[in-house]
Amino acid sequence: MGWKLFNNKNSNSSKRKTAPIEANISIAKLRENLAIQEKREEHLQLKITKMAELAKLQMKKGDKRAALSTMKKRKLYEGELAKIDNVKLTLETQAIQLEGAAQNIHTFEAMKTGTGAMALIRKSMGVERVDDMMDDIREEMDLHREVDKAFAAPIDIMIDDDDLLAELDALSENATIATSSPGSTIWSFGEAKNNSRPSAATFANKPQRSKIALFG
Repeated sequence: MGWKLFNNKNSNSSKRKTAPIEANISIAKLRENLAIQEKREEHLQLKITKMAELAKLQMKKGDKRAALSTMKKRKLYEGELAKIDNVKLTLETQAIQLEGAAQNIHTFEAMKTGTGAMALIRKSMGVERVDDMMDDIREEMDLHREVDKAFAAPIDIMIDDDDLLAELDALSENATIATSSPGSTIWSFGEAKNNSRPSAATFANKPQRSKIALFG
C-alpha cells in the first residue's frame, strides 16, 4: 500500500513537470496547423476568383453548360472555404485555451515554490526562536544601559570630610600665628591705599649694613 502511494506521488510529480512541456508542444502544433489552414484559405480564394472569371468567359462564348459546371465547382470551393474558416476558429480557440492553461501551470508552480520557501523560512526561525532572540536583545539593551549608568556615576575620592576640616583648622591657626609674630609687617587694604610706599622713618629704623660687609 505504501509503495503504491509512493509511486502515485512520483507519477503525479512527473506529470506536473511534463505538463508544461506537453502544453507547449500542443500549442506549437495548433499554431502550425493554423498556418496551413490559412495557406489553404488563400489558395481556395484564388480558385474561387478564377472560377468566377472562367464562368463569365464561358457565358460570353455562349457555353452555358460549361459555365454552370464552373459555377458548381466555385460553390464547392466556397463550401471548403467556409469549413476552413470554422477549423481556423476551433484551432485558435484551442491554442488560446492551452496557452492560458500553460500559464496557469507556471503560476501554480511559482506559487508553490513561494509557499515552500516561506515554510522553510518559518521553520528555520520559529516563534520560540524569535521570542528568545527578542529576549536576548532586551537583555543586551538593559546591560548597555547599566554600563552607561556606571560610566556616568561620579567617582568617590574616599576622603573623610572631618579630616579635611581638621586640616583647614590647622592651616588657619598657622596663618594666625604668622600674622601675630613680632617684626612682621602686614598692610591692610586700607593702609595700602593711604600709604602706597613705606615712610622714611621706616627705612631709618632698619639697621644699615656697612659698605664693607656689602662688598666684603
